[in-house]
Amino acid sequence: MRSSRMKKYRKKYKKLFIILQVVAIWYAMVLSVSLVTTNTAAYFSDKNTATTEITTAPYWWDKSELKFIGKNTQNVKECALHEISVEIKNIGSDMTGETEYEVLYTDKGNPSNPHGQKVAEGKFGPLSENEIFELSHEAQEDGFYKFKAFQRDGFKDNYDKRVEIWSEKVHLNCNAAKKADEEVEEETDEAEELEEDKENKNDNKKDKKEKDENKKGKGSDDKVSTSESNEEKKDDEEVNQIDDEKAEEESVDEAKDSEAKKKEDESKNKDKNEETETEKEVNKGTGEKEKNTHPEVEEGEEDEKDNESKNN
Repeated sequence: MRSSRMKKYRKKYKKLFIILQVVAIWYAMVLSVSLVTTNTAAYFSDKNTATTEITTAPYWWDKSELKFIGKNTQNVKECALHEISVEIKNIGSDMTGETEYEVLYTDKGNPSNPHGQKVAEGKFGPLSENEIFELSHEAQEDGFYKFKAFQRDGFKDNYDKRVEIWSEKVHLNCNAAKKADEEVEEETDEAEELEEDKENKNDNKKDKKEKDENKKGKGSDDKVSTSESNEEKKDDEEVNQIDDEKAEEESVDEAKDSEAKKKEDESKNKDKNEETETEKEVNKGTGEKEKNTHPEVEEGEEDEKDNESKNN
């Protein structure tokens, strides 16, 4: 019974269910589109709730660190108006933005003390790592100056107070400049006087030389002629000496040649005498051999000679 009733209701209200489903889907789509396209708003209440704050990147410390690299007091011997300058260096990481600086002045003492008067201010940067920058100022009065610079926000995680650094003291010393100018003028005057004295002395020396030359001019001609003749004589003597040396060398060479010829002749005569002696010895040897080979003939000849001597 129940199942049959359910089937009847389904058939009757089937179209109604479909319409409701379409309406629900359309409504959900409208809500989703409105949530995506419309702006959101934050609402605060008076109730005690736990809240957290997140700082944005521009307020984080960029790890930079500034330092004035001048050490001793600058004694600038000039008078106002004059441009003074100091050097500042970033010994940390690259700066992500600018920072401020000030110039303080006092006629006596230290400008960093409370009585120092601020005469200029400005901004500089950003500086890269190890970059050096020159801060300058047109000084209007003579006295003492100092530059003050501020580290970047949050230096070493200190976000409550800006950290200050000070440069060396710059003394614009007009009195010293005037003294230096006076000393320079005195030195230039002394140098000019010395140059004039040197020129006068040189002129006097030239005049004396000209007078001496004029006096010696008459006798100089005779001296020149005698000196020329003496030089010619010396030249002739040198030539004669050279000729004599050559003749001596030639005679020595001839004597050496004659001695060499004599030695050659003596050696030749010795060779000839030795040859004749050897020939005589050879002949003697051959004669003795002939006597030994014909003894009978020699005996007959000796008998004949004896007989003839007897007959006579």
